Amino acid sequence: MQINKLIRLYNKEETSFVAESLLVFLKSRAKTVIFLKGNLGSGKTTFSQILLQKLGVTERVKSPTYSVIEPYATPEMKIYHLDLYRLQHETDLYEMGLLDHLDENALFLIEWPELLQKLGLKPDLCLEFALNENQGVLERSVIMKTTVCFNE
Repeated sequence: MQINKLIRLYNKEETSFVAESLLVFLKSRAKTVIFLKGNLGSGKTTFSQILLQKLGVTERVKSPTYSVIEPYATPEMKIYHLDLYRLQHETDLYEMGLLDHLDENALFLIEWPELLQKLGLKPDLCLEFALNENQGVLERSVIMKTTVCFNE
């Protein structure tokens, strides 16, 4: 069964609520892959920063735009935050050794995951962020898509 849920994000508190709603699910799994899709400025990195803080990451959460991957750890799990925006070809994933990490039991937050999709990687959860203008006001939203049963 696939679940699709549209959530409007009017402020950071609502983004925080979405992150918090995933905590039990994420902490109950050894490995989770989350694709974060959306245009530039739609909220992918902000969501990741909030989620990582809620998971207990105490260090400064940086955008992986230039480093491509930022590793984190809490007492409960390893976390990898990836931003594949600057990568051009699937071979970049191999050359950088990024695919080696995908065998680990960890949480993977992957922004711009299209190259991994071409290689057949399927997410446990896909969050599609959008930034739209509605009568002169910028509105953010996220669509949560999953085929994973939250009671696993």
